[in-house]
Amino acid sequence: NLQQAAAAGVRIHSSTVITRQNYHQVDEIAALSRSLGARRAVFNRYLGAAAPALEPDAAQLRHAVQGIEQLIQRHAGYGRDEFDVRYGNCIPQCFTPSSSSGCWAGIAYCTIDPWGNLRPCNHSPTIVGNLFESSITELWHSETMTRWRGLTPAGCADCTAFDLCRGGCRALVELRQQDPLIGEPLSEHEAPRIIQLPQHRRPLLACTVRPESFGYSLVRGHALVQATHAAESLLDRLDGTMSLQEVSDEYGEDGLEFVGVLYLNGMLSLAN
Repeated sequence: NLQQAAAAGVRIHSSTVITRQNYHQVDEIAALSRSLGARRAVFNRYLGAAAPALEPDAAQLRHAVQGIEQLIQRHAGYGRDEFDVRYGNCIPQCFTPSSSSGCWAGIAYCTIDPWGNLRPCNHSPTIVGNLFESSITELWHSETMTRWRGLTPAGCADCTAFDLCRGGCRALVELRQQDPLIGEPLSEHEAPRIIQLPQHRRPLLACTVRPESFGYSLVRGHALVQATHAAESLLDRLDGTMSLQEVSDEYGEDGLEFVGVLYLNGMLSLAN
């Protein structure tokens, strides 16, 4: 059982789908998960064909999200070897504010089944191709994957929270023609975090830089930052030889802001 697996050193995560029946029990579910030896409790919104008897209504889901946010804050300081709480899929910011990140399926990762079929997401029925017939690079840059990445609801690209939310669940757009949680685009969002860094420090990339058709995906662990081709020159210079003052002199405020985003996402270190 879970307790025996945890005692043997296996890292256990629990995964719960929020329903009409359990939306008010997130506290109890997280407590049960921890008591059984889980290191993480993951909560997911329901994704699939319409199921009125199962899906929580909007008020119930917001209630659950508020409870999950409280759990995330409560366990934030416990660290990797203790216990934490996460979202397993995306909650659009226009539905309710949360710390949920947007969906990176088909952008940062994909799904591969035991038979080699590649899909952009485990919730999506779309089979892009098979690894026994094509390389993962060919499939990743295929027209099917490009079309998947474009499944963004009208108006979302103009939303001030788009960089965080990324337009909700693309698999639901396939299944239902739209993500039912998507509302009106936000015109205001949380103000960006302002940080101060010593000008003599020298930024050094500490992530994987993956070329994409639109530019680059910078990946480290579960974090991902995307950049256009315009960032190529600056990315090439983030090798620990250029100071932040020099970044400012050559690339201006936009360059410094980009470095700040990478720093906050753990994508670079600052050498003396």
